[in-house]
Amino acid sequence: MILRKIFSYRSRSYHITADGQTLDSKKYLIIDASNGCRAGGGFHIAPEARADDGLFDLVLINAISSFSRLRWLPVIEKGKHLHLPFIKHLQVRKVVVESNPIIQCHLDGEYYTASKLGIKILPGRLLFRY
Repeated sequence: MILRKIFSYRSRSYHITADGQTLDSKKYLIIDASNGCRAGGGFHIAPEARADDGLFDLVLINAISSFSRLRWLPVIEKGKHLHLPFIKHLQVRKVVVESNPIIQCHLDGEYYTASKLGIKILPGRLLFRY
């Protein structure tokens, strides 16, 4: 099932604004805004993210070929990918993602669809004990 998805998934074009700065509209494989370092069963997509710093770690992975996905998946899983040339890493307080057609996304494990997603961090709203 996972291998089939790796080969069948088609990257789509997105328009992204991060902290008011418009990024290039282009095709992305993954757009990840995290305040924790692990997601999706232990993948370290945002290895530098911290829940208590008041910032999202925005990780943008440009569209890459299916065979490149296979090559780099273990590197991303281990969190050793932020230096790769097809990856952009930013720390932001607010991100807006827009797309036509509809965006299919996962928010904390729940599936959603939307044409526009606005995500804003609210520092100090939840108290966690580590």
